[in-house]
Amino acid sequence: YEYIQSKPDVLYLVCDAIHSEMETRLQEGVQDAPDGREALIHAIGGYFRACDTMQEGILLIYRETAALEDDARQHVLANEGR
Repeated sequence: YEYIQSKPDVLYLVCDAIHSEMETRLQEGVQDAPDGREALIHAIGGYFRACDTMQEGILLIYRETAALEDDARQHVLANEGR
């Protein structure tokens, strides 16, 4: 349970949840790969599948990140880069 003070707080939590889900899906895709080449193939395929199923959330991040305060925006952008 987290206390939410404002609309940007909700947006920050949504962005964080989307990034967390994306990271989980990518990790699941590469954990059973027998070698680096297969891991890369699985990661790329998993990334595109995740983007396909999470496209509304991803669009939300790209549209609304500018509305966040500087610290929250930097955190969201760092997650995106990771």
